[in-house]
Amino acid sequence: LVNPLLAGVTVLLTHSLVAKLYNRPLAHIVILLLAVSPWFLFMSASFMSHPATVVWGLGALLAVVKAQDSGRWVWGLVAGASLGALFLTRPHEAVFVGAAIGAWTFFLRPRLSLGSLAALLAG
Repeated sequence: LVNPLLAGVTVLLTHSLVAKLYNRPLAHIVILLLAVSPWFLFMSASFMSHPATVVWGLGALLAVVKAQDSGRWVWGLVAGASLGALFLTRPHEAVFVGAAIGAWTFFLRPRLSLGSLAALLAG
C-alpha cells in the first residue's frame, strides 16, 4: 500500500508545483498525463524505491519554491529534510537532485533568503 499512496502524493505535489511555477490549467494537463503514464503506474505498483524518491525530490523542490516566494525559513527546513530523506532512500540521486536544486536556486531563480538557505543546509 505504500507505493500506491506515494503515487497519490506525487500527483498532488506535481499539481502544486506546476500550478505555482506556471498555471492551474497546465497543472491539470500535467497530472492527467502523469496519472495515465504506464511507467508511473508500473513503478507505483512495484516494491521499488522510485515512488519515494519522486516524493522526496518534489517535496524538496516545492519547499524551495515556497521558501523563495514567502521568505520563511520553515520552508527551507522542509526542503533540507526532504533532501535528507532522499539521501537516505537513494544517496546518489540525492546528490544530483540537490546539486540541480542548488544550481536552480542560485543561478536561475536567486530569491532565497539567508534564513531559508541556512535552514535548508541545517535540514
